[in-house]
Amino acid sequence: MNIQEKEVIIKTLLSSLRYSPPGGKWQFLWNPNNPYSFSGGFGFEFYINFEQQTVASIRAIKCYSNYLNGYSISAVSSLLHKYFESVIVDIGVDELFFPQDRNKSVLDFTHPSKFASLVNRLDRFIVENAKPSVYLMPVNGFPCPLALVTKSIAWVQGDFDLSEILGPFGIQPSFIKNAHFPPIRDTNVRYHRLTGNDSWFICHAASEAEAESIFKRMVGALSVILKYPKSRLITDGKMIKGRAKFSNNGSFTFFDKPSLVPAVGEPIEITEEMINKFNRLVVIKSNDFRIQVALEYLSDAWGNTSRLSFINNSIAMDALFGIDRQVRRSILTGVENHAVAVTDAKEKYDLILKIRNGLLHGEYPNIELCPYYLEFFERFKSNPIDEQVIIINACILKLSE
Repeated sequence: MNIQEKEVIIKTLLSSLRYSPPGGKWQFLWNPNNPYSFSGGFGFEFYINFEQQTVASIRAIKCYSNYLNGYSISAVSSLLHKYFESVIVDIGVDELFFPQDRNKSVLDFTHPSKFASLVNRLDRFIVENAKPSVYLMPVNGFPCPLALVTKSIAWVQGDFDLSEILGPFGIQPSFIKNAHFPPIRDTNVRYHRLTGNDSWFICHAASEAEAESIFKRMVGALSVILKYPKSRLITDGKMIKGRAKFSNNGSFTFFDKPSLVPAVGEPIEITEEMINKFNRLVVIKSNDFRIQVALEYLSDAWGNTSRLSFINNSIAMDALFGIDRQVRRSILTGVENHAVAVTDAKEKYDLILKIRNGLLHGEYPNIELCPYYLEFFERFKSNPIDEQVIIINACILKLSE
């Protein structure tokens, strides 16, 4: 790797951190004795030049492509912020905390002799901190009788021993509280208990955004393998909120986010065959980006209103088969070749595409006002919303074989 390029990354980063406006304000507490502490130590305040910060992030992604390929600009920017916090001592605490001129940047107070050590620290920091973290999402009400554990994702029972997965991340078993969410031992935490009727979705990801995408794919796959229409009998039941993150340095973070899985009224039965289908969709076909993108939209469709569900399912079908300037023909050909088990699948989806166009182009505010909606009922004696899900599920399962 080019040392000069790394120096440019560091100089651009330090130049983006100024002591006075303009820029976005960044405040943080820094404890030299405990970098993970949020109390004591020093309180720093900087104003960020986001244009320079973006340039530093882009250069870092290119320079450290073996480690940062696939990272978003925002994720790398956050990583560079953490790197800066880790080298405050190297630059000089007094110089940074008591700047002689508040109209200057951190770069102006960094002695040229420090850059060799700053480059070495950047190398080590990227290698150590760009490793993926493990994320967990509770899925209450959905059992997983056969544990699926792979290098990238896992779907396991709610009472599964999580130390098997968290152990390699340096998480001590004594810190883990199995069958509970959050899965840590802490007297100040309000727990939700998980049983054998619940499960965990677990993934390895480089960022929170990447983890959320993977969880969406898993939820989309879950919606596909469940029996229809029982899987769409949504209730007002409460799903456990939140995500848990265990970093490779052993730290724990909790995110308060709504569950991606809707509450289903009917008792859910998960079989070994269904888990195998799930594995094919999410793991074996993980490099088939058409399938993976489609699964994310199927996740957004599940449990939503009929209009939004229909639109997201339509986008999922575009992801599976769409070809630029021949979307209609390519989708209908895909349906004809893959939804062979569905009666009149091509003819049904031809009408569904007309409904889809009316909704997406703003001709109708909802499905029921579209004239093709009634025509569908008259011709096929079934609901186009239901048939759309049945056809998409048939296509994506066929593609995963």
